[in-house]
Amino acid sequence: MNTKKLVLAGLASALVALIAFNASVARAQTGPACAAAKKKLAGKKDQKLLTCDAVGVSKGTTPNSDCLQKTRDGFSTGWDKVELKGGCFTSNDKSTIEGKVDAHVSDLESTLHLTGTTPSKCSSKKFKDSGKKGACLLGCHGKAQKKGLPLNDPSIVACMQKCRDKFSAAFTKDEAAGDCRTTSDTSNVEAKIDEMKKAMDARDHGGGHGTPEPPRPRPGDRVEPLEPAPSVAELRHQRRTRLVGGGITLGA
Repeated sequence: MNTKKLVLAGLASALVALIAFNASVARAQTGPACAAAKKKLAGKKDQKLLTCDAVGVSKGTTPNSDCLQKTRDGFSTGWDKVELKGGCFTSNDKSTIEGKVDAHVSDLESTLHLTGTTPSKCSSKKFKDSGKKGACLLGCHGKAQKKGLPLNDPSIVACMQKCRDKFSAAFTKDEAAGDCRTTSDTSNVEAKIDEMKKAMDARDHGGGHGTPEPPRPRPGDRVEPLEPAPSVAELRHQRRTRLVGGGITLGA
């Protein structure tokens, strides 16, 4: 293979590598996308833990330990996967968020009276409905962040209001069962859920205790396109110019 063919083959390989790199960078995860995914995971953990509680309350027993552990393991694995993609506003904050969710669940367990040997259909449903509202609100906030929308955007306001309306209607219906361990606590429980949501919001803009992390070229992101690569003809012309300028005579 002569020198000219070797040069062309090298240029072709470089162009292929450049195209592959651009495709990877164009799909890297953004900070808002990471924050939205973390909100979803926190909401899912909250909901599942409270669902484990709900099953125990419906039977008059303590929550199943396997159910609780499976929920925690799923949260941990999911969080690690999200951070592995890079681009997050904060990282290494899994334990902090996990602690906040656990504290919130513990607070609701006390408020709604988790312990007791008498089964309660009403209180079981309250635990489930509380988890649904928390996951719903965090989902709305994650949607706003991922799309770059303010929380007062009509679509986000409607999303959050739907969460609140469903929760309020569900608690009213739950108490109609007549075997509740607590009553008239809709506003109190709702306020606790809203506080949990605010705690999650405070973690998503680099202002928490996590370690800021620069974006990395991973699938899922979009960046400004790079300058177009020079054509093969342009590269050959540049090479010819450099060689001639260096005193090397090229044949026709």
